[in-house]
Amino acid sequence: MENIFEKGCLVQLSISKWGGVKKIDDSKLAKMVEAHEWLTATKKLVDPESLKPICKVGNAARSYLAGVSLPFPIQGMVFAPKEMISKVDKRLEEFRAEFNEAVNAFTRDYPRLRETAMVYLGDLFNEVDYPVQVEQRFSLITLARI
Repeated sequence: MENIFEKGCLVQLSISKWGGVKKIDDSKLAKMVEAHEWLTATKKLVDPESLKPICKVGNAARSYLAGVSLPFPIQGMVFAPKEMISKVDKRLEEFRAEFNEAVNAFTRDYPRLRETAMVYLGDLFNEVDYPVQVEQRFSLITLARI
């Protein structure tokens, strides 16, 4: 019987990011609209454009991995052929560096983005919605290799 793991390895890419949105509290909705039970609403905590560079890198990493690997029956895992492993590792490291650069750029702009949100959101602005260490809400990690 053939051992599939002699021909390659499993790779799991994990990407997490802060969404920058928050559900509007029902009590606030009740003050704004009579039939508030018919509504759900979210507010954008920062300009959505500010998160796009981070999302773009994450999506590119997923697309790359999907293009150079085979699907695997365990959700979130793919099978990379043995001859591709070093190339995949190198490219995923490049994606991680790009991702971290995009996160650092966002983190530098975060105070300004919060101030802008305060203006646009008015009474809906709530300091509690904003993580103090927002950079900790982002990660791009290659988790598993077998």
